[in-house]
Amino acid sequence: MPERFFIFALPRSRTAWLANWFTQTTGNVSSFCMHDGFRTPDLPCPLNYDYVGNSDSSNILHAVTLEKRWPEARYLVVRRDVDDVVKAAIASLQFLEPDTSAIKDRVRRLDQMQDALLARRRPEVMAIGYEELSEEGVLEYVQQWLTPRLPWNHDRWLLLSQMKMVIDSTTYEVPV
Repeated sequence: MPERFFIFALPRSRTAWLANWFTQTTGNVSSFCMHDGFRTPDLPCPLNYDYVGNSDSSNILHAVTLEKRWPEARYLVVRRDVDDVVKAAIASLQFLEPDTSAIKDRVRRLDQMQDALLARRRPEVMAIGYEELSEEGVLEYVQQWLTPRLPWNHDRWLLLSQMKMVIDSTTYEVPV
């Protein structure tokens, strides 16, 4: 049975990038990570992977269910400043005139839900700053913590560290 992990982050906080990073096979160890919050409570279990996870900003909405269903799972919370998230979200809505205060209220509520998860002080939960994810040593530490048997792949880091993965919320496509 694969070991489970879940990545919690506010919108625009590298969840797509992390899902890509944690979908890999290095040596004889494999990891599969979705970026699909709607499937979190019924996360499928591909038996041919050592690790199965989900990296999505809506994971926090399912935190209590996840903790009950998979108490042994590991959880990573990516912390990002609410104002930075709001700016990034508004920038992604290029042709719309969003209600900034409504966006900020929703993001603040998600942030409070992350605070509540961290306040439970479970040993399976780790928090990391959004800006820190750009450092190879930090991501290597996070990978070792979430997927301990998955060997670090420096060449893959060199390739993916240059990529910006942002899904356009108006078209649901990754810009080229």
